[in-house]
Amino acid sequence: MTGTFRRIRTPNHLLLRQAALPISVRRHCRFLRDQLSFLRTHWLVSNEGVWIDSQSILVNTFMKFDYRLPPTLDDTVWYFGCSFTYGEYVQDLQTAPFYLHCRSGLKVDNLGIRGASPDLIYFQIQKLINNHSPKCIIIQWPEDSRTFKIVNDEIINLGRWVSGLKTPIQDRFPEMVLGYQKGILSGKIQERNAWCRDNVAKLVSCPVIQFTYKELLPNGQLLDLGSDKRHPGPITHSKIVEQLVPRLRFELRSDRF
Repeated sequence: MTGTFRRIRTPNHLLLRQAALPISVRRHCRFLRDQLSFLRTHWLVSNEGVWIDSQSILVNTFMKFDYRLPPTLDDTVWYFGCSFTYGEYVQDLQTAPFYLHCRSGLKVDNLGIRGASPDLIYFQIQKLINNHSPKCIIIQWPEDSRTFKIVNDEIINLGRWVSGLKTPIQDRFPEMVLGYQKGILSGKIQERNAWCRDNVAKLVSCPVIQFTYKELLPNGQLLDLGSDKRHPGPITHSKIVEQLVPRLRFELRSDRF
């Protein structure tokens, strides 16, 4: 299947009309009108063992990563994180990775995964770096209380479900949830996540920018909220990018943006 692809079109709802973008960002994005129609098209691609569609990427082992848009992966900025980076409850053109693309002119892959943990981000980079070469890596670190497991080639995110409520995860994997709870109480999961943060830069030769939302936002607070009233809204995403641009410019030794 190497080198073959199949394109499946879905209705295009004129993404630019849906997105409430600031005028300054719209100005940067005018040249992207044609590409935006492409982004609303679903793709299924097979290339060197990597399958991609508009919602997921299966890397070699066919373990599913639920990405928002199909990543390019080579000579791009890799932007990792949890649902904050993914852009849960904001539109495609209101995420920090997209704003960063508009501000810098660089290709930025949104590699955020909903419910991602620090060790899942480490695992992603470990897998992707074997076959691809990023220009720079940006990591928005999620909470230390999360972790993940692989069951039958399925990624199971733990940490966001365990709140004392009955959930499908608890029904399907009660022993896994119990092991997670013991790991939290013993501090082993937090130790593992701290190790991932401390050692992720050793996996790659390109610059790595790491941050948490509390570090970059005034008083560590979200400036606005998405439609669910829990995740960051477009103003917060824009503010994060405002803080990241000088750091990216320094790391890439560039004054072009």
